[in-house]
Order: sequence, then C-alpha cells, then structure tokens
Amino acid sequence: MVNIRKIQRLGSSSLIITIPKDWARRTGLKPGDSVYVIERENELRLIPFVSEQDEGLPVTIKVSGPSILVIQKTLRCVLRLGFKKLNIVFDPPIDDRLLGEVEKLIQENGNYMVLEKTLNQIKLKMLVDPYRVDHGLLMRELMSTTSRNIDYMVGILEGDTRDLDEKLAESHASLRDIVSIRDKVTNVLILRIDSVKGDAKEERRRVLSLNVFFLIWSIIKTINEAMLEAMERYKEIKISDQHVKNLLINLLRGIDNALWESVGALSNESAKRATAARDILFDLEKTVRKLEDYGLEKIPAPLIKFVVMAAHITHQLHQALDMIECLISIEKMDQAT
Repeated sequence: MVNIRKIQRLGSSSLIITIPKDWARRTGLKPGDSVYVIERENELRLIPFVSEQDEGLPVTIKVSGPSILVIQKTLRCVLRLGFKKLNIVFDPPIDDRLLGEVEKLIQENGNYMVLEKTLNQIKLKMLVDPYRVDHGLLMRELMSTTSRNIDYMVGILEGDTRDLDEKLAESHASLRDIVSIRDKVTNVLILRIDSVKGDAKEERRRVLSLNVFFLIWSIIKTINEAMLEAMERYKEIKISDQHVKNLLINLLRGIDNALWESVGALSNESAKRATAARDILFDLEKTVRKLEDYGLEKIPAPLIKFVVMAAHITHQLHQALDMIECLISIEKMDQAT
C-alpha cells in the first residue's frame, strides 16, 4: 500500500516519521520493540525483529514407517510446511543408519539446523526467518543462474564451445540450486501468509504472490532443463543463415530480459516493471512470428523446440503479469475503500 508520510524534526539534528497503524498491527509491533533497519540505494526497509521468546512452541510431528522411503516422503512434506521449531518423533525408534539418512535429508533442505538428535526424535530450528530474508534477493539469484545458462547457449550458437564440459557441470549444479531456492522462497512466503491470519485481504494477496512465484519458477525450470538438454545432445550447433542466428539469439535474450522484469515486478510489486515485461513479451512474440514465417526448416533441429517453447512461455508470463497487476490493484482498491 502506498502511504505518504511527512517527516518531522526531533531536536536539532534528528528526523522522525510515523509508521502505518495497520502494518504495526499485522506485524505485532508495539512501542519499545526493536526493528531491523536495512539501507539500500534510495530506500530504507524496516523489518520486525523476532526474538527467541517470540518464536513460540515447537510443533511435534510423529513419523513412522517400515522403510527409509516412507520416512523420506513424510519428512520432505513436513520440511516444506515452514514451522519455525520442529520436533520429529520416530515411532518406532530408528537405527543409526536411518538417522544418518534423515540428517542428510535435512541438510539437503538447507532451511533447518539440528538442535538435538536421538534415535527417538530429532529437534530442528528454522534458519530462514521470513522477516530477515529478502525473498526478492533469492529470486534474483534464481535468475542469475538462468542468465548464465542462456549466455552459454548463445555462446554455442555463436560457435564458442570452449570449456563446454565445465559449463555443462555448472548448468547441472544450477538446476539443483533452482530447486533449493524454490524451497527457501516457498518457506518464506508460507510463513508470511501465516503471519497475517485474520487479515483476509492481506492473506489473499500473499497467497496470490506465492502462486505467481510458483508459475514463474516453473517457467525458469523448464527453460533451464531445455537448454541443458540441447547443450548435452548438440554440443555444436551450426547455423549458416545469419538472419536465423540473429533471430534465435534475440529470442534467448528476450526470454532472459522478460523473466528479469517479471521477477522484479513480483518482488517489488512494481507496475513499471510489469509494463516493461509486457513490452519485451510483445517483441518476443514478433520474433517468434518472424522465425515461423522465415521457415522452421531453416532452424537447426535442437532449436525448433525453443521456438515452440517461447510461444508457450510468453503466454504463461502474460498470465503471471496479470496476477502481479492484480496484486498491485488490490492495494489501490484497499486505499479507495
């Protein structure tokens, strides 16, 4: 919500500003509480400080099963629910080998630290605090891995196959990073939904934000998997027609730019960046039509998939932008009521 506040003077050298009452209520802030103050280029962010005492009682989950597969399936579900403190009770108790497998699974999740462990139970504490983690920063990290893979793909189109094995290894690692970042952002967004229970409008906004993130994440994952498959199967792609090569490179760069602007529009709830993303998508659609008009038979087989995929991606990103614009509109509707 846009809220214009006047800065007032306190003493001879200090300035003060009030914070919105509704925001203070939703976050539970009271006079005398502490907040984090994060300074960026032209903005200050206030983030409520959550102390150990405020984290509440742990949630206890009973896990039982005859095999590690059953335990793994249950644990993966539990670890994605986003509890700040978690006691996992094993009934019946597990052995040392299974305990090692459980610890490995927790480490792979990356959101929890082990406080205490026995064969009967394991106590966990969340490392990712939704008020201290910038999910926008995580999403930019997500895009950085995608941009790097697009650079590699463009390099192959331009005939640069140097260090390709190393690049492929990095691409495989980036796919694992993409899944890890998804889990971290999901936990942050779920906890932020839980923090506004009782405020129907804000709760719906945050649920919508989570849905948009999942849509954009699935697009990013699809693109990265397709590029990795193309790079592995066709380590050298020769294109004799320079016009086709330029259009394909423009297509890849356009997808990259459209995703960056869409991620920025979501993390900042920015109408300006949503409009910029739309403009890029319209140009992408023109590029796809030019490639189709020029003749798909002139496009190397591994890249026909990208042309078809690009048309589907633009449609999905338009849907994501519709939802982002809805997020922004909800704020305006809230002001008008």
